[in-house]
Amino acid sequence: MNRTLMLAIGVVIMVGTKLNGQAFYVEHEPKYTVVIDAGHGGHDSGTIDKNGQFEKDINLYVAKFIKVYLNKYAPDIKVILTRDEDVFLPLERRPLYAKISSADLFISLHCNHNPNSHAQGAEIYIQNTDRESAQFNLRLAIRFGLILDRNLERKLNYKSRGILRSNLQVLRESISYVPSVLVEMGFFSNVDESDYLNSMKGIKGISLSLTKSIMDYFETN
Repeated sequence: MNRTLMLAIGVVIMVGTKLNGQAFYVEHEPKYTVVIDAGHGGHDSGTIDKNGQFEKDINLYVAKFIKVYLNKYAPDIKVILTRDEDVFLPLERRPLYAKISSADLFISLHCNHNPNSHAQGAEIYIQNTDRESAQFNLRLAIRFGLILDRNLERKLNYKSRGILRSNLQVLRESISYVPSVLVEMGFFSNVDESDYLNSMKGIKGISLSLTKSIMDYFETN
């Protein structure tokens, strides 16, 4: 990511944090808690695009922007980030943030890769399980996934690749106690989507769509 974009993101994040501490301070306890997990980090870069940009950075930028936006527009929603800097976290530690905080929603952010460079769009994953203890949270995860899928299509003109089931560790280890989804925000292997994901427009657009989806989800609870 170029230096100008990194500096711009840093300024927005610092300003948003300051606003959260002053203009948008609320005296009552938040009504809901959401954990945002920026995938990868540290020595684990995730996928890498044609320009050598790392997935881990986009995941973290989007997570931070979501926190800024929710603090501004929905102060009743407490936001916990599994990481707020470029550090490595083992997969088994990430769902623990949701468990310890008794979170109401867990979202893991990622960028996708496919040998087919024309593959495009967002994928939203839920845990593939028949466990009885997970079914209530699974239904809620599907509901959030549908809200997000619709917002990405309508607001960003993203191609929907649907709500998919998979056996992913962060979902497997969280679904019994919190509605949880893993979001693939676009393909680093697709030149157009990679350029979008690495732009301020893309980062803000995806962050705002996720923010609106989180707000819509809790408003219908």
